Amino acid sequence: MLALTGPGSFDLAGLAQFTGFEEVRLTNVTSSSASLTLRDGVDLKVTLSDGTTTKPGGSTALPSASGFSVTLGTGRVTLQGGNESDQISASASTKLQAGSVIDGGAGYDTLNLSAPYNYNPTTGTSSSVDTVYDLTSISLSHVESLNVLGGITGAGKTIVKVDAVTLADVTSISLGYNGTLATTAAALDLSGKSVSSGLYPSVSTGTITSLNSTGTTFTVGSHQTALQIMGGTGQDAVILKGTTLSSAQREQLFASSIETLTDASGSTMDSCWPVNPASSLSSSARS
Repeated sequence: MLALTGPGSFDLAGLAQFTGFEEVRLTNVTSSSASLTLRDGVDLKVTLSDGTTTKPGGSTALPSASGFSVTLGTGRVTLQGGNESDQISASASTKLQAGSVIDGGAGYDTLNLSAPYNYNPTTGTSSSVDTVYDLTSISLSHVESLNVLGGITGAGKTIVKVDAVTLADVTSISLGYNGTLATTAAALDLSGKSVSSGLYPSVSTGTITSLNSTGTTFTVGSHQTALQIMGGTGQDAVILKGTTLSSAQREQLFASSIETLTDASGSTMDSCWPVNPASSLSSSARS
């Protein structure tokens, strides 16, 4: 076990040699930040601690750190956060290995998933290659924020596959610069989550899409989230709670391959005819 203490940057990738370690513990009891970069190809258990202790009776004693920043490597990771708020980041799909376990612990924790930097200064272009993360292949818990960032130049999307279990503890989702949230699930409820288009929505709007061949029913809590949904090849539906879409918004969603819309006014098919919400829909319903 490798024990690291204090603020500052700890870069395991920059070491000349790093062998024989199965666990890294990073403790920072100061108010200054600490960062940890994991080494590629090494499976590790990572434990983060801000030094908070529990007094008799259950009260806590500080100091508490400002939080940790952890950059993942290509090894499988079992990460346990503490009471602080942590930033956990991956810049390539190979840096989030199947079977990894990420538990943010207490605090407000964020998972940042982005595309690798592939800009060619000679040609002045970036290769148009999508980066795909599969969060359904890992265990994710006590992480409240998910940030998805595609190529800033617009070359290549960052696609993150999710389901209800993956997003159980997530309350905020940011989809910026060609960031895409995708699911193979038959239903995905996003109504209790804030979904935005990142820092620069005027540059590139993130999308939410279905990879289910028979379709996905998306439940959302705002028309802003609804308008980010792009249907797939199946019969996709959007249920908007608590408000009513305008005619223009309905047309926009139907043009995005959504077959059925339900809002406060009732249910409508892409033919704009009212339907019984309890009725079953077939692929022949699309006009």
